[in-house]
Amino acid sequence: MEAVATALPRTRVRVFDFSANQVGESGWAAFTAVLPQLLQLKRVFAQSNLLGAEGVPALVAGLVALERHRERLPDGRTVYPAGLERLQLQDNPALADDQACADLRGVMSICPELKVGLNPAGSSPEKEALPSILERA
Repeated sequence: MEAVATALPRTRVRVFDFSANQVGESGWAAFTAVLPQLLQLKRVFAQSNLLGAEGVPALVAGLVALERHRERLPDGRTVYPAGLERLQLQDNPALADDQACADLRGVMSICPELKVGLNPAGSSPEKEALPSILERA
């Protein structure tokens, strides 16, 4: 992932799928570091990796930095030069951590156009509600 992340800003990738690739914290750090530069990126599929709770703050920071590239018009509409629309995070260890889930929930208030897919395994009742809170149709 570190090598791929280095190359991503030189591409026009719109869909990036690295599901089930055992991407650990250093790989997530490399990806989130370049995320604000990926203005063409629309969808990220990152299910079944090793994103842990310690990697979530960097992911949130990358998403917030990317969101700053959006342009809000006076009438409330949004122009999407940076248009990440979907982030699929199912089956990552971070989803078992209450603080990480709260951090991801906070992204939704900052990035309302972003749909985040979660499916926490072994969920508590609060975590079972996360998909309906974070997954906006």
